[in-house]
Amino acid sequence: MDVGDKIQDRFELKRRLGRGGMGDVWLAWDEDFERKVAIKFMIERSAIGETNAISTEDYHDLRRRFEREGLATAALDHPAIPAVHHRGVWRGSSGGEMPYLVMQYIEGKTVEDLQEERGGFLEPEEAACLAVQLCSALAVAHDANIVHRDLKPANLMVGPSGMIKIIDFGVAFIVDSEKSRITRSRYSSPGTSGYVAPEVLKGASPGGAAADLYALGIVVYELLGGPVFRAFTATDLDAAHLYKDPQPLCDRRSTVPRDLGEVVDRLLIKDPAERLVGAREVSALMRRHIPAAGCPNIGHPVEFDVTLPFRTPFASLARPEDSLRPAMVAVAGVAMSAADPQLGRARELWDSGDRDEALRLIKHVIEEARQEQGDVGKGVERAWRLYAERLWAAGRVGEAVGELRDMLRIFDVKLGRRDRRTVEVRELLRRYESDEE
Repeated sequence: MDVGDKIQDRFELKRRLGRGGMGDVWLAWDEDFERKVAIKFMIERSAIGETNAISTEDYHDLRRRFEREGLATAALDHPAIPAVHHRGVWRGSSGGEMPYLVMQYIEGKTVEDLQEERGGFLEPEEAACLAVQLCSALAVAHDANIVHRDLKPANLMVGPSGMIKIIDFGVAFIVDSEKSRITRSRYSSPGTSGYVAPEVLKGASPGGAAADLYALGIVVYELLGGPVFRAFTATDLDAAHLYKDPQPLCDRRSTVPRDLGEVVDRLLIKDPAERLVGAREVSALMRRHIPAAGCPNIGHPVEFDVTLPFRTPFASLARPEDSLRPAMVAVAGVAMSAADPQLGRARELWDSGDRDEALRLIKHVIEEARQEQGDVGKGVERAWRLYAERLWAAGRVGEAVGELRDMLRIFDVKLGRRDRRTVEVRELLRRYESDEE
């Protein structure tokens, strides 16, 4: 896969967001709906493992799980769970098949990054707000017999609105209710060291809802009191989670409210049968510490404020500065992209007689849109055609025809000669060339 590759003649790959042992995640541009998306690919069988190829049975098991879990995740409806937009199979460079999922792209930063920026700790109100949001999502997932098994700060995103998104749900595990087990293979990852429940480490359970709640407890403990255990190796860290009792949270950090600390301590009990019984119960206990609507902020202004959804529900938010997807505004009942106001300004400049400045502004819009959407984004086409039109009106006929020829050449290659948009540009060019003669 390379930047610029087109998936299903619709999703243009922009950059790789991450690479794991079993696949890649790419940022892509959805040309149909003019939006960013994240595409998660399961890599080809030949690329799994540098020295030992997996068996055909294991590979097909992984592939079935990838496809089945994508469908299951798509059925989950919750604000904290990214939406699945599309699925399919992409043929890789060596001819092998690569299943993929097209998912909602999440703007924001990880809780891990947020924690680092804040010096390692969040306020108790913030940790409670984060936990309540996570519990709400986990309740929906667990009701559908889906467990995440890799909850950790790096897999939790905070958006500008303060809403949490749980990423990597596309590779979650599904409880098979008919056989009372969790689908797995010997290549399935049990999670990240330091967040894996003791019963999973022992092999007594592949991990169910109780294991997700254990990981939730670890996350909240770390946000309020720092690492639960410290170790030099992953093996030593796993051993600590198996055999050592964590220091009570309130002993670690005395500013944590006693009842909040006790909830977290109960989530870290070794025996899953003795932990809090479900995400809804945890949420009810955590809710005692979330701020009420209308409360002021936590004492100092912060970006990506997880208390915001509780303090000021449906608050107006600033428009993101960096987005491949044009922000949408309503004008007379018609949706317009964020570039359209700039084009509107260009038309105003044109009408006032400042034609050179109008053309410079339109050219700027084209370049910005090409960087964000690629060469054939609809915003690019809209601005490019306006640029040719204005060049023609200014008497710069040859330049106008040249612009349309450049556009047609790119559209022919990237969209195909029979694509509707290519045909429209070709017809427009013919009219300009006829008038030129």
